[in-house]
Amino acid sequence: MPYTLSDMALDAVGLLDHLGIDAAHIVGASMGGMIAQTLVIEHPQRARSLTSVMSVSGNLDYGAPTPEAAVVLLEAPAGDRQSYINDSVKARVWHSQRYFDEEKIKTDYARSYDRSFYPEGASRQLAAIYASGSREDALPKITLPTLVIHGTDDTLLQPSGGQRTADLIPHSTLFMVADMGHDMPEPLQPLLTSVIGSHVKLAEWHRTTDHAIR
Repeated sequence: MPYTLSDMALDAVGLLDHLGIDAAHIVGASMGGMIAQTLVIEHPQRARSLTSVMSVSGNLDYGAPTPEAAVVLLEAPAGDRQSYINDSVKARVWHSQRYFDEEKIKTDYARSYDRSFYPEGASRQLAAIYASGSREDALPKITLPTLVIHGTDDTLLQPSGGQRTADLIPHSTLFMVADMGHDMPEPLQPLLTSVIGSHVKLAEWHRTTDHAIR
């Protein structure tokens, strides 16, 4: 039986327990966004806000990859280090075209291979996503401050996935990032950190204000 997004959300809760943190601002990107959504749905008392980046609601009608991106995603991974690095340029299909840096992506893939090369993990992650199903019935019940970020040029999880997520979560904010694909290129990182930081600060302000009123 494959593990699920719920299992991975529980891993994050276990980390909070280990660190002695009662509740945190939850941020996740791509599959991490799905896990973040699941954590907030299943363990709402452990979250102060949600930021879901380039992710989806679990409804397969929204945010599906383009045919070109799907081909690359489902290809069998290379079996040796150099082939893995050489194949990295195929990921250009879902990267931010304006900021694509071939040498940087090869360096990143080399570091990734050296840190942990376990191709079976990718298929297990996809299995976890499909085994977990849609979150569309639960997302409208989220009451925490929620920010949804998505790139306008994302071909792996197309922008309709972010739009759908924002539509389902009451009072959420949708922030579309021009020229961003399914990655977070360095030139856009100051913008992303600023937007997320502002969201967290506002969520904290509302939380402390609500406590003061009570």
